[in-house]
Amino acid sequence: MQLIGLLVRVLYLSKMNEWHKYPFVRLLTSFVVGLLLSETIEDHRMQWVYLALFIALLLIAGALLLHQHLNYRNRSLFGVIVLLLFVLTGFGWHQSYHIAHQKSHFSNQAYRHKVISGVLNQTPVEKANSFKSVIKLESLLDTSGKAIPAKGKILAYFSKSTVISEASYGDKIVFSGFIQPISKNTNPGAFDYAGYLEQRQIYHRVYLNEGDYRLVAHNPKTIHAVAERLRDQLTNILQRPSLDKENFALISALVLGYDQYLSDDIKEWYSNAGAMHILCVSGLHVGIIYLVMTFLVNLRKVRSRRWNAVKVLFVIISIWIYALVTGLEPAVMRASVMFTMVAFGKLLQRKSRIYNTLAASAFLMLMINPDMLFWVGFQMSYLAVFGIVWLQPEISKWWRPANKLLQYLWDLIAVSLAAQLILFPLLLFYFHKISLVFFITNLFAIPMATVVIYLALLLLAVSWWPWLEQIIAVLLNTWAGWLNQLMEWVSQWPLAYVDSIWISDWNVLLIYVALVFIAAALMRSRKYLLPSLLVSVIVVFVVLTDNKYQKMTNNKFILYHIDHSLAMDFMSGTSSVFVADSVLLNDKKKLGFQVENSWKSNFVSPSLYYIDSIGKVKNEYFISRDRFCLFNGDIYFILSKMPKVKAFRKIEIDYLVIRGKPWIVPEKITKIFTIRKQVLISGSTPAWLSEKWESEFRKLGVPCYSTHNNGALVIDYHQDESIRKSLVNF
Repeated sequence: MQLIGLLVRVLYLSKMNEWHKYPFVRLLTSFVVGLLLSETIEDHRMQWVYLALFIALLLIAGALLLHQHLNYRNRSLFGVIVLLLFVLTGFGWHQSYHIAHQKSHFSNQAYRHKVISGVLNQTPVEKANSFKSVIKLESLLDTSGKAIPAKGKILAYFSKSTVISEASYGDKIVFSGFIQPISKNTNPGAFDYAGYLEQRQIYHRVYLNEGDYRLVAHNPKTIHAVAERLRDQLTNILQRPSLDKENFALISALVLGYDQYLSDDIKEWYSNAGAMHILCVSGLHVGIIYLVMTFLVNLRKVRSRRWNAVKVLFVIISIWIYALVTGLEPAVMRASVMFTMVAFGKLLQRKSRIYNTLAASAFLMLMINPDMLFWVGFQMSYLAVFGIVWLQPEISKWWRPANKLLQYLWDLIAVSLAAQLILFPLLLFYFHKISLVFFITNLFAIPMATVVIYLALLLLAVSWWPWLEQIIAVLLNTWAGWLNQLMEWVSQWPLAYVDSIWISDWNVLLIYVALVFIAAALMRSRKYLLPSLLVSVIVVFVVLTDNKYQKMTNNKFILYHIDHSLAMDFMSGTSSVFVADSVLLNDKKKLGFQVENSWKSNFVSPSLYYIDSIGKVKNEYFISRDRFCLFNGDIYFILSKMPKVKAFRKIEIDYLVIRGKPWIVPEKITKIFTIRKQVLISGSTPAWLSEKWESEFRKLGVPCYSTHNNGALVIDYHQDESIRKSLVNF
């Protein structure tokens, strides 16, 4: 009970005991609960229930509000109803924001074989074999040219041409092509790009050749179009001086948020060194602009309300100009909103309550786009600021050096520690990696990155004077090169980082509970130290036990869905027999993207085998003979061509795995094999053929599973010693 009481007290955000002073914290919490409920409940018929509840609560709140003039004791009940109203507001707002299920969405209309008009919602980005952009639809055009209003976004890939390479954000486009839904990546542990796009309301894709589209208007005067064009122009200015390729990539990402030039090596260096946040234009960069502009306006010591208003206005305008320069990136928008609110608070000469300001900016951003709640960047940016505000002052108290330089360095370490402590559960959950040298790296990386930003802004400012531009460019190139070299060097240190760490979502919750208790011990008094340590030990024990249990109980068959390839895993404990096509096994990048995270998340070390040369394999849990495989008492047969078998009786198998397009006749297959459980059709078989066979097998009464239609298949087995003994007789 003492631990529970401590947790409840700590959840009041340490010093935030007076909740009435933090209205946006309460409103944001209720609003977020509503968003989470909407994401969980997919039945859109709930909108009528939501509307009825909302109206009922609104009427009760109105009645209480009128009654409060007579009876002040109803205030608490009124507050609860207001919070419930915000829960319902979040639910309804999220439901209405998603237009895929609405009649106006193009997918709910007859859009095939019609010309579609829209605008480019992203400046086309050059890829290896195409240009990529997003088209925001406006209307469907029928054969008579009549426009039918339509909404929705489509991920568009364009064949390489001069026309699309010169296009920019906001350009109007008319096109006609084969639009298809974006399929989810259902392979265990693999990144689900379709899910990522769904959070941005993109559900379909199209590939367009040069003759399939026509740009009908250029350079519309919208704020986003102006921002994109401005960023493109500034990028071209940065490209003029003789900057090294890697240094230019770093500078354009640092200053303009233009990360398309960053190589995988650079990203790996900064990630391993714990400085990846530097490459993402966000609160750090907006904070630098805010501090610089505040310092400049404070050089003139004038005390008057009018001058204070001018200073605040100058700072706010500077912040939003920088946001415009970076293309109005969501991360920059979040930080700009927050610093704008802080600046206004100072103008009104009110003590800025940072928790309330933080909650207000988050509430505003979620009102603009409720899906931001599920963006990793949104979660990490707000959580990092919260951690710094909450924990950094307490960490700074641990040591008070007399030397100003040491105090500056210690403050930097305290900021890094606070941010990393609050973020590391999410880093493990999303990225499965954590840097062990982040507190050292950020001592140098943040000041050096700040200098790079200053020099880059100066370079842009003096770009009209070629001789001065060249001087600044040399300094900028040198400094950026040093920063890249430092990150590369640090990333190669022994034990610089730990990767391949996999924890579940409930492990994340447990770790945050432990962090709250530890923070309580640091911020309250020593009497809470023992229970906090006890909770931390329990959490570590539970997490480690959970991971060890997963390692010990691995006993599963996985049929992955990979287009044009067959890939199967036979897992037992920390071992696995992985069987795949030779083309896939030789494609390390594709193999890593589709399968490697499955091995890491299941804690297995696989043995790799080509299907065509699997031959005879035997270990304590798996045996193969040609195309027959025995695993956990089930017999799998891999079918690559129509077998020519003459036997007195049918061959009994549990699973028939079809590979490629062997032009089989399902009826003849059932005369050769007795399939006790299921036919499995892999991604190596074309989708149309897979659908045809699936239908024919089901008509014959044979269960059939196609990865094209159902995604990857995972069959979990229970540990059974008798099954292991049966391997001996196979």
